[in-house]
Amino acid sequence: MQQYHQRILQQGTSAAVLELNNQYYYCSNFPVTISVSPGALIKYAFTSILPGPTGIRYIFSNVSGLGLTSQNGSFTASTNGTINVYYKKQYYLYMAASPSNGGTVSPGSNWYNASTSITITETPSTNYLFD
Repeated sequence: MQQYHQRILQQGTSAAVLELNNQYYYCSNFPVTISVSPGALIKYAFTSILPGPTGIRYIFSNVSGLGLTSQNGSFTASTNGTINVYYKKQYYLYMAASPSNGGTVSPGSNWYNASTSITITETPSTNYLFD
């Protein structure tokens, strides 16, 4: 029996993080050790987006260990090892002028990686000012 240790670095969601041979694993399960026989075919898929608290989500970034380089695929078990999956934290930026006819703002509402600088511009409508 070979031992595969699966670890996620961002926790705190109830969404499935990993599907491994038709079995689902959640953040609350991690870290988890999975025993498989040498030569066994392992099929895996990491969730693309993990929801977080309001206005926060985690986006699949990369995976490392045992030669894995993609979000999903398969490999044949041949050795013990550790697989690490990494997710980027994102925040939702809500943009709107108030009142709505008071002008426009840019960029539009969207998700942005943590620590990303965003340039915000505003264009007031006639007889309006941004304060």
